[in-house]
Amino acid sequence: RAPDLEDLLRAFLEPAMALTAGDDERAEEIRQLISRLQSQRSKMQDEVIGLFREVVERFTALLTRALPDLDRETLMWRLHFMIGSMCHSFGDPKGIEQMSHGVCCMSDGSKLIDNMVAAYAGAFRAPAPAHIAVSPTSQSA
Repeated sequence: RAPDLEDLLRAFLEPAMALTAGDDERAEEIRQLISRLQSQRSKMQDEVIGLFREVVERFTALLTRALPDLDRETLMWRLHFMIGSMCHSFGDPKGIEQMSHGVCCMSDGSKLIDNMVAAYAGAFRAPAPAHIAVSPTSQSA
């Protein structure tokens, strides 16, 4: 049976949330690293991405099973957007508080994860752009 999309997203997001949550020095250093990696293309960024390559490949395979009607190109774009927004959110935890005038708070981990899972699930389930032809051969590309 196909894996549940929301369960997959939660499994992908929760470990990152655990690493970046809190006001301790370690969490702050990880947030700074994420911000630096997002803003500067460097050899270090390539090496860090390489460390997570297996995780991303396994996650992509599971997403493909959970979303069999979504072509690979669209799936990869959406995964890219999810990782980018995830890194932005974890790298700048005060941003949402400022933008929402305190209504939203990154320190409320369960609300954060619930909102991220709902947003990303909706994005992954959205139809592919009209110019992309969905066919069995596009899945294996």
